[in-house]
Amino acid sequence: MEAVEGAPIRLGIAGGGIMGERIAEAAAALPGVDVRALADANADSRARLHERFGGAAFASWEELVASEEIDAVYIGLPHHLHAAAACAAAEAGLHILLDKPLCNTLEEGDRILAAVERAGVRLMVGFSHRFHVELATARRLLAAGELGDPVVAVDTIVDSAPGGPGWYWDAAAGGGVVQLQMHHSFDRLAWLLDSPIVRVQASIHERPVRGDAPVDVSAAVALTFANGAVGTSAASFVTGYDGDGIVELAIQGTHGHVRIETWQSIAVQTTRSAFDQRQRRDDWLGAEIAEFAAAIRERREPSVNGRDGHRALRVALAVRESARSGMAVDVAP
Repeated sequence: MEAVEGAPIRLGIAGGGIMGERIAEAAAALPGVDVRALADANADSRARLHERFGGAAFASWEELVASEEIDAVYIGLPHHLHAAAACAAAEAGLHILLDKPLCNTLEEGDRILAAVERAGVRLMVGFSHRFHVELATARRLLAAGELGDPVVAVDTIVDSAPGGPGWYWDAAAGGGVVQLQMHHSFDRLAWLLDSPIVRVQASIHERPVRGDAPVDVSAAVALTFANGAVGTSAASFVTGYDGDGIVELAIQGTHGHVRIETWQSIAVQTTRSAFDQRQRRDDWLGAEIAEFAAAIRERREPSVNGRDGHRALRVALAVRESARSGMAVDVAP
């Protein structure tokens, strides 16, 4: 339903996991956004979040969407539930902030985009890296031509954690490192270079993590961009120790280069200048939710929309096909 002019946007949280709680916390701190309701199948999580944020509490996302308590919903559910929840939310007239990835299959992605278009609601995909201050700085430099024409991009995402829900390691639910982590890389590289990824050649390492079924724990991908630049994206996610993540990116152009340690710093060298920038604080999640709220109020597309999610999904599916076939694969247009 459309938010009343001048009234706070009533936000619901579907999925009270790590990101659901962070989204609720960041949204509650923003003027003009009211965390009105939440849904989580786990009774303990539901009770904890209800105690923190108040509002209505539901045992399922279906009840939340049908409740008429909210104008917009954050969907932070297991990936195989994204399509059903997003389509139902759109049909209920709710604006949608959908955690990445968009979904698991092209058919699901097409269905989500069609439902959103029919309903005339806003869909924003949670590619939160775009809102980190160091990534935004790099984007401005590249867009202004300060680095010249991009020629190579090298992206690395290394993560480790003994915890996390079981579905993270269930391929049928959309688990595994390609879906959990690499969509961020595919999106941020295409966004920074202002050029889509058009070809991939990939290798994936699978092993059992929880249970007997293997799932991808690491992947390395050679990338070709539409503008002729090339690059690599490599990611891993293991559970044998609790360590700090490594999220680093380097881009070289014909007139300079940039090196980014996500959440920490950016170092730039060009023909005109050289500087290092390190931040002490960065409210990237608040900036993401503020953009979502602004798109709703201004009746415009969010800066990160469903088409961006669909594009990253097509790259991820091409990566899986390349790893299976051992061949380079063109990304579906």
